[in-house]
Formats: sequence, structure tokens, C-alpha cells
Amino acid sequence: MEMIQILRSQNKTELLLIKLFDRFHNITTIFIKPPHKRQEIIFETQQEFIALAKYLKLPEIRERLSEYCKLYAS
Repeated sequence: MEMIQILRSQNKTELLLIKLFDRFHNITTIFIKPPHKRQEIIFETQQEFIALAKYLKLPEIRERLSEYCKLYAS
């Protein structure tokens, strides 16, 4: 997501946290989404948000996001 890169370059940590925890909520409720939407969310989470959690030094969130991606990647 381009927005994450912009926020990182501007050092907007608070907004990055909001985006990360919004995604965390979205991935915990992913089971209600249609399969094609799940795959989009999982891909974006793997590409952007797991790295964002690492960047923000939130290993527990990174691990949980990764677990949810693996769980619903079928």
C-alpha cells in the first residue's frame, strides 16, 4: 500500500498504528468475507502489514497476523 510508505516516510507512527490495528481487526473477521476477498486481504497483509508490525517493533502482532494468514490462506 502506497499510503503506508508515505506515512513511514513522514514518521506518522500514530497513524501507522491505527492502520495496523484496523488490519488486525479485519483479519480476525476475515472468515465472513468471500474467498476472493480473503485472498486479497491475506496477500496485502503478508506484503505490507506483517512488515509494518516488524517496523513498529510489535512482534506479537506480527506473529498473530502471520498465523491468521496461514489459517485462512486455503
